Amino acid sequence: MCLYTLKCIKNHSWRLTELVLAEIKDAPIIHEVMIQAFQEYAAAPPPSSALSETVESIEQGMQAGEQAFNSSRLP
Repeated sequence: MCLYTLKCIKNHSWRLTELVLAEIKDAPIIHEVMIQAFQEYAAAPPPSSALSETVESIEQGMQAGEQAFNSSRLP
C-alpha cells in the first residue's frame, strides 16, 4: 500500500511525501518518533501508554498484524 500526501515544512512550502506501510525493520524508527511525539504528555493524567512501548513490543505488534506508515521525501 502506498499513499501520497503533501507535507508543510517549516518555511511554509509544500513537498510531496510518500507514505508506505512500515516493515518490522522500521520498528526502531517508529519507537523513536513515538517517544518524541508523546514525551510532552508524560505527566498527563492518564499518561500515554505510548511511552511504555519498546522496540520489541512494536516488533511483536507488527508481527501480530498491527500496521504503521513510514514516510519518505520524494524529489
